[in-house]
Amino acid sequence: QMNPGDYVLFYAQGPASMVYNSATGVFSQPLNIYSDTAFYFVKIAPQLPKRVPVLALESPGTTSVTEVDFFVRYEKDGTNILAANTKSLTQGSGKKWFGDYFGETIRKRNYSLPTPNRTSAPITMHAEFAGMSGTASKLVVRTLGQESELSIASSNPFSSTSRIASLGKMQGIVFNGSVGNELAFEIDYPSNSNSNEGWLDYIQFAGRRQLVFTGGQMPVLTGCL
Repeated sequence: QMNPGDYVLFYAQGPASMVYNSATGVFSQPLNIYSDTAFYFVKIAPQLPKRVPVLALESPGTTSVTEVDFFVRYEKDGTNILAANTKSLTQGSGKKWFGDYFGETIRKRNYSLPTPNRTSAPITMHAEFAGMSGTASKLVVRTLGQESELSIASSNPFSSTSRIASLGKMQGIVFNGSVGNELAFEIDYPSNSNSNEGWLDYIQFAGRRQLVFTGGQMPVLTGCL
């Protein structure tokens, strides 16, 4: 029975759960490849409900926290390379999905991710990108007036025994930070002599932010860097 003044607080995780890799010390939040929605079933039963207990404060706190880690990630799952590339098969396969395309018509893309109350602490980046080219190609990420370059190995989409594309990884790349509320960055996949094509898997950044409540929810994280 719901009485006047009663309300329900329901906390639930979405389909993309944040995962911590204890071996690398890195958080990630990969998209769920099967669903964009999480479903929960609420049951009404005669059993006593769970209650949040009220605990007495044992001793006053002595630690003051004014900053926490932030974590932002850009990822789109919409392309299977076997079904999307212009050089080989048209039927997809496997569970690996990619997002934004880089090719002859689009070599550079600009992005911006919200980072409210960001401090000037260093920012760490991780990214994965698939490149398709008969010779080695390169990927360049630029942000905050700095850039990082990744060499991607060659591949052979016409061969049945060779990989159709090569996966390149940027891991733990550190940029000098600056104060701001948005993090703008550019991804550049320059053309080479082999009409190279590429697909972004994901890119994510972690840094420090002031402990100031902004928006509807504010994750309080540590260990993202």
